Amino acid sequence: MKIAIIGAGLSGLSCALTLEKYGYQADIFERRAMVGDRFVIAEAMFAMFHTPYDDAVKYLSETHDIHLKPTTNIQKVHIYSENEHSFIDGHLGFTNMRGKHPEAYEKQLAHQLKGEIHFNKNVSYKDISTEYTHVVLATGDVLDTKKFQPYDVAFKASFKGAVIEGDFNQTEVYTFFNHHFAPKGMAYVLPHSDREASFVLVYPQYPENETLDKEELWKKCLAECCRRLDQDFKVTSEYSIKDYRIGKIQTPRIGNTFFVGNCWGLSHLYLVLGNLNR
Repeated sequence: MKIAIIGAGLSGLSCALTLEKYGYQADIFERRAMVGDRFVIAEAMFAMFHTPYDDAVKYLSETHDIHLKPTTNIQKVHIYSENEHSFIDGHLGFTNMRGKHPEAYEKQLAHQLKGEIHFNKNVSYKDISTEYTHVVLATGDVLDTKKFQPYDVAFKASFKGAVIEGDFNQTEVYTFFNHHFAPKGMAYVLPHSDREASFVLVYPQYPENETLDKEELWKKCLAECCRRLDQDFKVTSEYSIKDYRIGKIQTPRIGNTFFVGNCWGLSHLYLVLGNLNR
């Protein structure tokens, strides 16, 4: 077999590592100049979303020989509504880093890989399909998937995020549910360290939300976060995303073409920008 993987994100690298465990080498093509060549952001791996596995990191390590080192464990999640505050505590999961952060999951997976990643290779399926017996589509872009089969979009989401500086407890996460700045969505703070955190506002692009001013919502959201946490946070970097599709496809395989990661589907958006489960 001659295998090609298009995309060196979480899913593409996980697929390549799994193939190596069974003695197969894949050629990996990545259009960017490096693994994790994107903005820095923290994500959360919550045990409640990985049933029946209480510890997804342990499961991946012991069952699939894929080893991840989270940034920290999550012991408490604060939940703020417009007028109330509550929390849940216990061993709830882990925080991990993505993007250009030196401890990003993408970089951790790449370090475990024996094979080579071909960077700055913006190849298309048509370009390489005749050279390989099997092709894995792991670009993270559902528009690539739609060239092969229907992608059932449940809804599109809009993001505004930043890295903020302040005083944080790395084991505590903060979530905000407030229709005034997150209509039918949410905002959250995930600490990277005791001094930095990811702060993200996300809401669905339902018709009633399309005319809203994202920057105004962001200002209200940041002000509420500062008020609730009683800090004057400093924003050090920002990013914005529109039309982030949430949905799934009908089949993970057509002939000898495989769809993984977001090219397969995204099932939830609770404190994440991606899905490692596919």
